[in-house]
Amino acid sequence: MHHRLVAQARALGLPCFPCNSDKTPMTKRGLYDATGDVESLSHLFYRAALIGVPTGAVTGFDVLDIDLQAKQWWGENKWRIPPTR
Repeated sequence: MHHRLVAQARALGLPCFPCNSDKTPMTKRGLYDATGDVESLSHLFYRAALIGVPTGAVTGFDVLDIDLQAKQWWGENKWRIPPTR
């Protein structure tokens, strides 16, 4: 289990869910199974390659994923995106 990462998510009050190395969720409902009660999914978190945190209203996170094909677009538009963590 990624004790440190799960502990950080829990300390921040963020629900999380276990993921495979290809970033796919290890649970049937994926991000909808995100929980702060890690013990309920401990058998999966133990084997997880990655830890996911849902975005949107649940956490207040918005994510912009820019692929290499969008490199030119990013260069032209990055000034429009506010700086964040």
